Amino acid sequence: DVQVVVVHSPLNDTQKQDAYLLAKNGAAKVILGTRSAIFTPIPNLGLVIVDEEPVNFFTQQSNFRYSARHLSFMRAKFANVPLILGTATPSLETLKNVIEKKLARLTLTSRPGEAIMPSIDLIDMRSQPSAPLSKPLIARIKHYLSERSQVLHLITSRGHAPI
Repeated sequence: DVQVVVVHSPLNDTQKQDAYLLAKNGAAKVILGTRSAIFTPIPNLGLVIVDEEPVNFFTQQSNFRYSARHLSFMRAKFANVPLILGTATPSLETLKNVIEKKLARLTLTSRPGEAIMPSIDLIDMRSQPSAPLSKPLIARIKHYLSERSQVLHLITSRGHAPI
């Protein structure tokens, strides 16, 4: 069995200390955590993984300000270990680093188990009427509504306020 510890800010002081000590003495082989986990003492670090790397949740905005994403680059570099930035939608910074050959891009060509890859349509909105939704998207929504199904459409935020 592999010892896994979870590190996140809602832990009480005793729980945090226990998790840090298990990581520091090498008993915990996997440390799973939020952005504050980047500060966990790990003497035998072998791999750093940042899941959904473009998400701004990795940036601490109050008190001591830091980017756990940027610190993960430093931790991996100082420990001379691989860093995996996992995402289906890489940040522009990451894409630029891939183009400049500073980072390697690995692409999943299949999904585990029975999961199938989604179909993706790229629609040039310049060829669409000046409406927020494309004709193919409206048609797809109407299709599911006609089957008495529900449709959930998530849009990107129109602004950002950290507080």
